[in-house]
Amino acid sequence: MPSLPPAELTDAQAVVWRDVIGSLPGGWLTQAAYPILIAFCRHVCRARMLERQIARLEPEWTRLDSGLERLDRLLAVAERETRAMTACARALRLTPQAQMHPRTAGRAVSALAKVAAICPPITSVTAGAVPR
Repeated sequence: MPSLPPAELTDAQAVVWRDVIGSLPGGWLTQAAYPILIAFCRHVCRARMLERQIARLEPEWTRLDSGLERLDRLLAVAERETRAMTACARALRLTPQAQMHPRTAGRAVSALAKVAAICPPITSVTAGAVPR
């Protein structure tokens, strides 16, 4: 699996590529999956760019119809990018759910339930208590 991102990616997209490739075991992706990974990198960067634009909007701008419309449009586009990014991540099996076999997930949940049964929950009363 090459660690070098394709030349068609921007610098920011190339960073995402290297992060993804570096976090996967060898042989996780074949070359046939590269177009999806390229799309994923682009969606991640677009989502970040949209979030920066949303963060720059001043709250008082939403009092104007045009400001509220702009915010609504930005949020809608950001949601589409997030959906596309998530679809690519699932197709590439990058999500934790996709990387864990259902039986393994079930065993992990079962183990947590056993620990929860043994250990009492932390409450505001027990959180500040000093053990004796």
